[in-house]
Formats: sequence, structure tokens, C-alpha cells
Amino acid sequence: MLRTSSPILQPIREKVEAGERLSLDDGLVLERPDVPLAEVGELANLVRERKKRQRRLLQHQYHLNPTNVCVYRCVFAPFAPICGRPRATL
Repeated sequence: MLRTSSPILQPIREKVEAGERLSLDDGLVLERPDVPLAEVGELANLVRERKKRQRRLLQHQYHLNPTNVCVYRCVFAPFAPICGRPRATL
């Protein structure tokens, strides 16, 4: 059971829980500005989990650069100044 509580979404919530396809009118209701976006996301996530049969996995990768100097001279950082050039600051 979903945690949504908006009465506007009640008919759509029932369709989603029953696994029914939403109509064009349902889609128009979802786009209304008075519909809580978090609840729409909750309904969408339920559909995604049913289709994919998996839980969500979030992965973050961070690469911190202490300087704007590219020491590797790779093709992915053509904007970075090369050591010894005027724009390079350490």
C-alpha cells in the first residue's frame, strides 16, 4: 500500500495498485499544479519496481580535483590548463 494521501490522486492510486493502465485523462490529472509531486513520484516508483522487479540502487562517484591543472593531459579535460602554462595555478 502506498503512503499517498491526496484525494485528487485516489482514482489513479487505485489503478496503479491494481496494475491497470492509466488513461490520457489520468495523465492530465498528474500534470496539474495542485497535485503533490512527491506522491506522483511515489506512484511512478511503484510502477518501476513492478516492471523491473528490483529495488533502486543509487551510486555516487566523486572525483575531487585540488587544482585546475590537468597533469594527465587526457582528452576528457581539454579545458584544463597544462602545468607550466600561464593559466595554470596551483
